[in-house]
Formats: sequence, C-alpha cells, structure tokens
Amino acid sequence: MKKQDLKTLVILFCGILYVCTGLTVWKCGSSTVLATAALLLGTLDVLFAGISYRQLMQCVEKAIAGMIPAVLILLCVGMMVGCWMASGTIPYLMYLGFRFLRPDIFLPVVCLLCTVMSVVAGTSWGTMATIGIAAMTVSEGLGVPAYLTASAVVVGAFFGDTLSPMSDSTVIVCSVTKVPLLQGIRQSMLSTVPAYIISMIYYIIRGKALLENSIGSTLFDEMFLTLENTFSLSALLLLPLLAVIVLLIMKKPVMPVFICGTAAGILLAVLVQGQSFSSVLEILNSGYNADTSSELLDKMLSRGGFSSMYSTLGLLIAAAAFSGTLQAAGVTDIVLKIAMRFASGPRTMQLYVLFVHGIFFMITGAYYVSYPLVGSTCRDLFDKYRVDRRVLSRLLLDTGTGISPLIGWSTTGAYTAATLGVSALAFGPHAIMCWLTVIFSILLILTGVGILKGSDPDAGKSEEVVDL
Repeated sequence: MKKQDLKTLVILFCGILYVCTGLTVWKCGSSTVLATAALLLGTLDVLFAGISYRQLMQCVEKAIAGMIPAVLILLCVGMMVGCWMASGTIPYLMYLGFRFLRPDIFLPVVCLLCTVMSVVAGTSWGTMATIGIAAMTVSEGLGVPAYLTASAVVVGAFFGDTLSPMSDSTVIVCSVTKVPLLQGIRQSMLSTVPAYIISMIYYIIRGKALLENSIGSTLFDEMFLTLENTFSLSALLLLPLLAVIVLLIMKKPVMPVFICGTAAGILLAVLVQGQSFSSVLEILNSGYNADTSSELLDKMLSRGGFSSMYSTLGLLIAAAAFSGTLQAAGVTDIVLKIAMRFASGPRTMQLYVLFVHGIFFMITGAYYVSYPLVGSTCRDLFDKYRVDRRVLSRLLLDTGTGISPLIGWSTTGAYTAATLGVSALAFGPHAIMCWLTVIFSILLILTGVGILKGSDPDAGKSEEVVDL
C-alpha cells in the first residue's frame, strides 16, 4: 500500500475515533463534536497528508453547498409549523385525534397513514412535515411516548421512500445501476417488506401496553374545552394540509409546496383566528407561543418558527465540514480501492459493497452523493461476478435511504430529528425496519436467497437464482 494511502487511513481512523469518543464518552452535542472533528481533520489534511489549504477549502465549500437545499427546506418547515399552529390547522388535527384515536391503535394507524402518503407522494420529507408533525402533537395528548411515535412515522415514511416508483432516491439508484425501475423495486421488497411487517407487529404489541397508561377522560375533556375556547375550529382549517398533500402527490418541488402551505396558514391565521399580520410574521420567526389555561396544551402547541431550526442548521454545516475534510484526504477512493482488492467472490463482493456504501453514506451524509459514486463504480463488479445489478440497487437503498434517518449528522437524519423533535438515538432502536433491512440484506447474501444471476456481463436481466 502506498504511503499516501496509509496517511489517508490514519486520518479516517482519527476522525471515526474522535466522533465516537465525543458522542459516547464525552457526551457532547453532535454539532460540537463534528465541528471540532472538522478542525482536527483539516489540520491533519494540511500538516500530515500534505494537502494544500486551497484544495481543502474547495472540498469543504462544495460539501456545505450541497447542504443548501436541505437548509432552505428546514427553514420552510419551521415557518410552516409555526403558522399552522397559529392558524389552528394542527390544533384541529389534535382535536380530531383526541376524539377518534386510542393509544392502543395509534402507532399502527400513524405508521399506515405515513406509508400511504409516502408511497403515493414518493417523499419521506413531505410525509414527516405533514402527517408526522400532526402525529407528534396528538401523541402527547394521548400519552404515547414521543420516541415511539417518531419511530412509527419514520418507518412509514421511509417504506414509501424506498419502494415508491415516484421516490427520487429510488429513481436515482435504478438510474445509476441501469436497472428497470419496477424490477429494482421488486428486488428491494425482499428486505424491506419483511422488516416493515415486523415493525408493524411491534407497534401493535406496544400499543396494547400503552392503553393501560393512557391519560384519563377528565384531562381529555379539559383539552377539548380549551381547544374550542382558544381556536375557531372547523374543517376549513385542514385546507393548508390538504393543499400540501395534493401538491406533493402531483410531484411539485418540496420547497415551493411548503411555501404554499405556509401562505395558506398565514391567511387562515389572519382571517379565521383573528391574528394580526405583524404577529403572524413574528410567529414565522420565533414560533407559536401558546397561552391557554392548560399547561399541557401550552407545551404541545408552542413550537415552530425559524429559530427552532437554528441548532439543526449548525449540525448540517458542521457535518458538511467534517465530510469535506474526509473527502479532501481521499478517504472515499482508498476505501473503495480496499474493498475491490478483498472481493474474492460473489458473496464477499456483495458484503464489501454493502459495507463500503454504508461507510460512504455516513461520511458524506447524503445518499445523493454516495449513490452515484458507489453505484457507478461497483456495477461493473456485479457484472464481473455475474450477479444481477438489481441486487446492487437493493444494497444501495438498504444502506442509504433505509438507514438515513438514523444517521444524525446526515441531511435526512438532521431533518428528521428537527421536524419530529426527537433525536435519532431515541427513536432509532424502535424504527425497526430501518436497521433490520440491513440485517436481512446480509442474510440474503449469506444464504443466496433472492440473489439473481446476471446472464449477460453487460446487463444482468436473468431471473435465475445464483447458488452462492
């Protein structure tokens, strides 16, 4: 191995060790750990690996620029949540949820609603910003733990994001691997559907246990009365939510859709709830600050605004800087080179691709970067070992879109935590589908079940199963 490659591996090891120590031993915040890790690795890049400062800054700036769309969407979500509180949209959803939902069926119902929304609209972000936010608010009143609700939202949202033909991540993977879209989705079902079913069974079991700990009817009556006295409640208040859902189903861009939802919320806040325009503008910045006779409701309703996203924006920038320092050192190239060197057969090749893409995704924090990089590089490996490229598309989705909400410093992970108000460490163990798909993928590789054989080195399209 070349001396420069060894230096790159040392930098990667130092980065992983520092981040793991900072998060688990020192118990520091993710933003602080990633920002200081970026400073450490940037110093090593220049002084140890001999990378020029200009080249380092170009990589960091490129990584931060890649986060800009996520930053803008997060700010839109913050504003939309604040004005939906002021307009009565979310309070009315709470009112309906308290009246018709029970704690024992809440988790599976939320998961199913998010599944339908994400499959139809093809967006996990849009699902979490609409049904997800409403579910998180209702769960507090029903006495359902926030981490369980967040996990149910995540499982439903990312099931659709993985298997919907309208999902941009699925389309990107199939395009990069040159696999027909529907054939790639059928292959991905091998790991995703069983993990989803197990997750639903888990939520049904947990729901039955939650029924015993639900809050009393007296408190429900108090919250009903308080909501009725505080807001002018009617079905009209659902228009912003319905408008956003319809526009997402029509495949309109996410950010303009959220802006439309915010505008609709502003109109309802002024015309229906009697808020002044200046007060609504302040809510867009600082969030909605509820002042009712119920302390519990005040806590549930007081959220949203630009300011609620500031910490998440800091996390995204720190994560991008950390990713940029690793990319400047050439970590992605050396890891892929090592994986190719040790791939001695179809089984080991698939395991290494699964592992390498998972590492790349964690480094870059964005599967829009890791999919083209690993997919385009590894598809020839699958042809070489006569394994159908559809298997590659499944491996990429399982270690990209599937686990993305669990990686707190990734764009999707940061968005998920900020939108739902629960950290990945809290809901992750209960979002069973997200990590179980990776385990099922490994089992499929080891057993050879569902591993299609590529009959043509230039395009694997055979339905025959390889005996590995």
